[in-house]
Amino acid sequence: MSERIISLSNHGEDYHDRMAALFGSNKAAVNTAGNENIKRALAKLRHDPSHEMRVLAIGSATGSIDEGIIDTLCEKYPKITYTVIEPVASGINAFKERVKSHGGKWSGVTFDFLQQTVEDYLDQRDELQKYDIIHAFQSVYHFSDLRNILVTLYGMLNTHGIFLIRATGGNWEACYLKIGEYYHDPSYHFIGTQYIKKLCQSAIVDLTIESYYREISVNVSDCFNEESIDGNKKIDFIFQVLNFRQNLPPERQQIFLDFFKNCCVEKNGEMMFNDVEEDVVIIKSK
Repeated sequence: MSERIISLSNHGEDYHDRMAALFGSNKAAVNTAGNENIKRALAKLRHDPSHEMRVLAIGSATGSIDEGIIDTLCEKYPKITYTVIEPVASGINAFKERVKSHGGKWSGVTFDFLQQTVEDYLDQRDELQKYDIIHAFQSVYHFSDLRNILVTLYGMLNTHGIFLIRATGGNWEACYLKIGEYYHDPSYHFIGTQYIKKLCQSAIVDLTIESYYREISVNVSDCFNEESIDGNKKIDFIFQVLNFRQNLPPERQQIFLDFFKNCCVEKNGEMMFNDVEEDVVIIKSK
């Protein structure tokens, strides 16, 4: 039986600190590619420009990713209702400041900010609203009842609506699944996009799924140096465990590090880890 653990995602400042150590300046390139994939997905919308576009954003934090979505939608749809579900007050406040900074550029967008979890949102409404776009970027890990929530959200889409899910894939998903063999966090699922897609395909009939990928190669040589501050931060983020080397038993550490090393490729004397982030695009055709 797996042991209980508190994942890194529950430690806000430490989470962002570890993410910066892993990606560094490369994060900007990943974000740019991510915005291009969002545009590809939104290009599949078939609604008339006169249609009032309805969007449900789940776990948007500060709205940094939402910015590209809103900008893209505003190019075609003059009237948009944008509902944001975010349980952290600081994230909502930062998102509101982002809206203010855009001034008249987003004048056609009506925002509704809800400081709650997706579970609270679904439980507190007698009748669920319908949306043209629902997105959850790096937030499905926190869904308590993943299968039922994904099915419910899909059911809230209008015909020809799009459900966008962004999560990790490839070797990084493999690392998540590996640590999930030994540990669990009631508030966090150690899963990735392959797991999510299989879950959706088994739960929803006649599902149309497309995937867009972004791959970035990260130098993780220092992860194998116990004395490296940055290396330890990178390991924390890859396995989503705060202070991995301090909090996990040595024998478990070795299991995970050996597995991680097998996911890496040696290039010019450096150990490189290919991180995959995937956008899963689910289209409701009926």
